[in-house]
Amino acid sequence: MSLQRIDIHHHIFPPEYLAAIDRLGLTEAGGGGVAFPDWSLSASLEMMDRHDIQTAIASIASPGVYFGDARLARELARRCNEYSASIVREYPDRFGFFASVPLPGISDAIAEAAYALDTLKCDGLVLMGSVADRFLGDPEFEEFMQELDRRKTVVFIHPNVHSSNRQLGLKFPAALFEFLADTTRAVLNLALSGTVHRYPNIRWILSHAGALFQVTRGDGPWPIAHQS
Repeated sequence: MSLQRIDIHHHIFPPEYLAAIDRLGLTEAGGGGVAFPDWSLSASLEMMDRHDIQTAIASIASPGVYFGDARLARELARRCNEYSASIVREYPDRFGFFASVPLPGISDAIAEAAYALDTLKCDGLVLMGSVADRFLGDPEFEEFMQELDRRKTVVFIHPNVHSSNRQLGLKFPAALFEFLADTTRAVLNLALSGTVHRYPNIRWILSHAGALFQVTRGDGPWPIAHQS
């Protein structure tokens, strides 16, 4: 079989990540009603072969690496990134990866981005649409965005589930809608805050077909792609 596809939305669950969320008592991705899978590298490769995928760009899914503890976020980001880099070294033709960073800690996120991009040679970063209830485009993230722009970084936006979802009392899994809402809110905030105009060198990728709005492409202001 001739493998042809590139999968840029391919989540992995390193053993140390699963161990950490188990210690925290978490059972669902971002509180979204989606259970963490029983993941293995061999299962990923088997799935890729079955669906004619030559290369997958691995990333950590919602809820990311921040659980209210900055030190744990730093450690998890580093361990997940080094695990991802080890997969790339073992299967250089089959995997790349988007690195995680320990936002909302700005200096920590800048340091981990530098390590992942310069030392581990990642393909870009994965950022949650919101973290600690702050959306991308928040003024608090300005210095981090400056650094990503300077580096012409590829950024894959993956949704999270905002804590306000718990107040809605809905009986269906939050991921059915809140994932799309989180991405949309993040993108609107990036646009309306002027972040995307101030930092035009960041190359954005939106997951889940671009969320809840039609993305302008071509000559529009967004250097982005949306991915289904």
